[in-house]
Amino acid sequence: MVKFKVVKAADIALAAALVILAAAVVAVLLMTRAQKAQPTLATVTPEPVETSLALDTENEHTDPAVVTRVSSQALPLSNGKRVLIYHTHTHEAYQMTDQEAYTPLENWRTDDSGHNIVRVGDELTAELEKRGFEVVHDDTDFEQDDLSTSYSRSLEALLQRGDEDYDLIIDLHRDAYVEGAQLTCSYAGRKSANLMVLIGKGDSFQEKPHFQENYALACALTEKINGLCPGLGREVMVKTGRYNQHFSDHSLLIEVGSNGNTLEEALSSMPILADAIEEVLCGQSTPGVVTVSSDGAK
Repeated sequence: MVKFKVVKAADIALAAALVILAAAVVAVLLMTRAQKAQPTLATVTPEPVETSLALDTENEHTDPAVVTRVSSQALPLSNGKRVLIYHTHTHEAYQMTDQEAYTPLENWRTDDSGHNIVRVGDELTAELEKRGFEVVHDDTDFEQDDLSTSYSRSLEALLQRGDEDYDLIIDLHRDAYVEGAQLTCSYAGRKSANLMVLIGKGDSFQEKPHFQENYALACALTEKINGLCPGLGREVMVKTGRYNQHFSDHSLLIEVGSNGNTLEEALSSMPILADAIEEVLCGQSTPGVVTVSSDGAK
């Protein structure tokens, strides 16, 4: 009887040891599986931090359009006739023709100021001066060899003019063609390139542009353009960028035609634009509510 009890106790001890061993093995396996399921520090990829406050990335050709509806206010008359014209994208050019050939840097771009947007600025300057305006036309090449940083350079030039007083500041551009878009209107028997004013809201900038004031001015100018030549002025476009419009509450970006137009058609629009500017700055103007375009025309 004693021998039987000893054997039984040994069996129980062995069984208990086997159970403990099995439990330990299972625990190790579970821990290994859990560790494999957890990402290690080396495999964790942090979310990218957006640094959209940099000026260098601003470009109206890629900035998305936004839809907005703003009740614009009647503009106070300045009776001022002092205008600054400059060109952030200095190399923008038009369709080449036999009469207007140039050496391209790439498609529809040239540093030949006699055939790019600077030439259009010369024409607008001349037309405004005929109407008694004092015009400063800055033909500095802000684009140089780096389109993406052109707004940094044009803003620096504006800041250097900080103590100068202007009734209107125009950044004159040539737009990018959108298939199906109207290119010209007939005025005085000539084909004139369509015009469009672009206003920025500065969504990703700490220092915001003067959106309400500049938008009201853009609406008034577009209204006057179409009063002179119906259909010449496209709807005001509002985009998320800033376009140096935080510098002044009377600052506009004006697109003169597109790369689907010729230089001649762009030049033909300048007398109409000059007349509209004179009416807005020196005559009564009360724009109403305008729905801005969101057709992605840039």
